[in-house]
Amino acid sequence: MSNFLNNPYYIEIMEFAMTQPAVKRKLDYRAIIELLPDYTQGVLEAEEMLAVDEYLRRHQHLLEELKSTDETMAHLALTTQAVTPTDDVKKALLSRVHSSLSNEPTVELRSPSAQEQEAAAPAESATRRPQMTWLDQLRYELGGGLTWPTSTALAVLACLLLAVLSVQMWRNQRIAFSRLDTVQQSAQALGNQNAQLQSANDEILQKLSERDQQLGQFATAMRSIALEGTEFAPQAGGAFYAGKMTGVLILSGLAPLPPEQTYQLWLIPADGDPVSAGLIQVTDDGVTITSINMDSRPQDFAAVGLSIEPVGGSPQPTGPIVLLGTVSS
Repeated sequence: MSNFLNNPYYIEIMEFAMTQPAVKRKLDYRAIIELLPDYTQGVLEAEEMLAVDEYLRRHQHLLEELKSTDETMAHLALTTQAVTPTDDVKKALLSRVHSSLSNEPTVELRSPSAQEQEAAAPAESATRRPQMTWLDQLRYELGGGLTWPTSTALAVLACLLLAVLSVQMWRNQRIAFSRLDTVQQSAQALGNQNAQLQSANDEILQKLSERDQQLGQFATAMRSIALEGTEFAPQAGGAFYAGKMTGVLILSGLAPLPPEQTYQLWLIPADGDPVSAGLIQVTDDGVTITSINMDSRPQDFAAVGLSIEPVGGSPQPTGPIVLLGTVSS
């Protein structure tokens, strides 16, 4: 505020105005606020200068607004070069002031209304700050050093920072979703692998159970018949262990058949037609071990044979016999 109060030109005008008869003018709070910029520059009419000065003395809380206005005008003044008025200009201005004081009708300076007093009420104590807008509050907290252009620049900067942070958060969210999708896919793949391992484990357990049963059948077998390859499969071999209720067939050296064919086991009695003991599925590993149900099969067979039959089997052997063994007496 010292920028204009210490201006010699302003002091000269005020000294001249103080020597003139006192004037009064009706000025309310809003009018005072509108006149503050011109008041800080000393360009008001003399009676307006006095009216504003009187109003400020009665409403000390407006000095903060006056200070802010003065700083803003000072900031604007930095962009232009100060010009000292000539003596002719000063004489013309003083003459204008004198003429204005002589011709201006006397008006009464009124006190602000109750509504204006409420809006412009001073602070309740010296330590309580006046009611301010958020921008005035920001100025106050930062020592009153901010001007409107600076505040606008800070607001723009804050918006830019917010935009950058929003983009960064969006990118981080996309990365998190991508990683989550990858984790979910990996979890699904692990789940599939676990299911496959569980299925393989169940199959192994089933085979182990079958092997345990077959070992028991070996222990209780009543007869064992060695099987030898015929001219249709000289490389093949095997054995048949027969019990009262079950039997175990072991084969090796036989190749898997095409889909339209199958191996069929026959129990051959000394007299009569061969009796089918079931269809045999040969595996690719070269060794096949199969349990045979003997509950409804003849017990007095004299030989065991394995033939190649159409898929589904035959009532009697129709294909070549690839394995054959006789029961030793």
